[in-house]
Amino acid sequence: MKLELEDLLLVVDAREALQDIHQHLPAGVRLRAAKVNLTLGAYLARGGFGELNANPFRHEVLGLTYLSASGPVEVGGIVVKNVSGYDLTRLVIGAGVEAFQSANLRLRPEAGSRLYRTPEKPSFEDLKKQGWAYAWRTSTHTYVEGDQDAPAGHEQVEYCTDPVTEDIRGPLNLQPEQNDLTRKVLDTLQLKTGD
Repeated sequence: MKLELEDLLLVVDAREALQDIHQHLPAGVRLRAAKVNLTLGAYLARGGFGELNANPFRHEVLGLTYLSASGPVEVGGIVVKNVSGYDLTRLVIGAGVEAFQSANLRLRPEAGSRLYRTPEKPSFEDLKKQGWAYAWRTSTHTYVEGDQDAPAGHEQVEYCTDPVTEDIRGPLNLQPEQNDLTRKVLDTLQLKTGD
């Protein structure tokens, strides 16, 4: 893991657990990713996780390296671009393929979010209306993450270490539905779709 505070950049191996990444960050610096029990590679393959009122995770990825049938491919970079256009990084993220080797992640100069859990099962729609950035479920708890104070009946925790079973998109499945365009992109990039 390589942290460049001056540039608000974190270069990290895709096998790193999100919990370890969050713990590595100093106070006053934040990675906008849920504090969920997944590796960065699984998080990238899914395209993020549990976003209710948060930007999609692909907006936090400046560059990445993935493994194709032809070998490693580097896309993106290490700086925030102020132009729009074709961006291969955004096409690969969320494709459901865990072939990521590393990622260059944008950090934010802001305080970290707070994570709470409850044994209750409120609807994701209600949690979104309450302004939570992220929400997901395990077999025993519902987790919410954001900048709010603890709601009644919730316990504050540092990280979710339980296996996740469901988020706003439904049951946890790291192989999202792939349409024809996604399959064509994955074939062009020489990545396996699992079909």
